[in-house]
Amino acid sequence: MSQVALPLPSRSLTLAPKPFAVPAGFLFTLVILSAMAIGLAWWQGPGLLRDWEVSRDPVVLDDWDMVDGECSSRRGLTDCEANVTYSYDGQDYQKYITLAFFDLSSGDYTVDLVVSRDNPDLATLSLGLDMLEPYHRHGGLHVALWRWRHRHAFCRATGRTG
Repeated sequence: MSQVALPLPSRSLTLAPKPFAVPAGFLFTLVILSAMAIGLAWWQGPGLLRDWEVSRDPVVLDDWDMVDGECSSRRGLTDCEANVTYSYDGQDYQKYITLAFFDLSSGDYTVDLVVSRDNPDLATLSLGLDMLEPYHRHGGLHVALWRWRHRHAFCRATGRTG
């Protein structure tokens, strides 16, 4: 093996830090996921806010009527819509209610109409309040996976099992 004489500088040498290079698909994925999150917030946000407001001071009504109410399930996502009319404190209301949530059952749902005591213009179905839990209407699989991942990371860090 031959020896090659390389002229090296007299000062000390340091390695340059590796520059951060973003993979080509990362920006595309970020844009697509952001658009999906914005679309989901636009689609379900008003209904979630309405149901949360009603859940703070709910009143179940006995005198109400539902016209064209139906739910359809596809691959765990249940989408419900109903036209309801009701009276509260002598005033008549007519509302169109839509709900979407994760549920693996495909049976029929029995519902009541629930309004806010403070603002009777806010009305929802009891099914919406039942499914207000994070694992039904906020992307349950993602929450469950996130909790499982962080629980196991905590167990590895502390040496606990399970």
